[in-house]
Amino acid sequence: MILFCVAGVQMATCATISETAQVIARYLRKAADRGAQVLLTPEMILVGYRGDYDRRVRDQAIRDILGPACRRYQISLLLGTGTHRGKGKPFNQLLMLNSRGDQAWAYSKVLPTPSDLKMFRKGALTNLKLRRIGGISCGTTICNDFWATPGYTDLPDPNTPKRLAGQGARVIFQAIASGSDLSLVDFHTRRLEDSAARFGLWVVTANAIPGPGRPVNAPSGIVGPDGNWLTRLPAKGERMYVETIRVT
Repeated sequence: MILFCVAGVQMATCATISETAQVIARYLRKAADRGAQVLLTPEMILVGYRGDYDRRVRDQAIRDILGPACRRYQISLLLGTGTHRGKGKPFNQLLMLNSRGDQAWAYSKVLPTPSDLKMFRKGALTNLKLRRIGGISCGTTICNDFWATPGYTDLPDPNTPKRLAGQGARVIFQAIASGSDLSLVDFHTRRLEDSAARFGLWVVTANAIPGPGRPVNAPSGIVGPDGNWLTRLPAKGERMYVETIRVT
């Protein structure tokens, strides 16, 4: 058994990329003070849910604010952000900054919605591979990757939890920006719980606040391998959790 201290933040994107980065940096400090080894942010949180963000400002925020914060507080960051490669649309990604502040690797969303595809490129299924975080075999997913919401999914469902569990994942980090359709609360919640229990996984989630005073429609928190929530944040408001999980 390995003890793994993880944190997640439920938050909204600020008016500017640099402001958002400063907020994340403050959460990095708070999470590190409570012993967290890694902090998970929501999907696309740094630049906002858009494909036409300023690449230079995005890069500067990572270089001058978030990388140094990871290094200063000795904590890793799973950052929701767009990432360009050459010309064309960006990828919707989770970028790993390690505790030295280096960009270690990135995961690109593999099951974008039709509206996603207007802004982002589709990630290849080869992105679905394990990464070692805190000595644990972990997988990463982004929002629709995990649950293939009916009515929001045109592409074939790759069943990412099953694929990652089959590779030996013990933990899945799920970054979310699932919007404000409250009819989907039960669907999203059940998919998290059922997949955790069916495949014996810890599932760590962080959702983006869809607007001032509005609730998220998928929980931010941690589901255990028994399908029960170790911690689950209230649906409204900016909040963070820090918990130690026991991974076998």
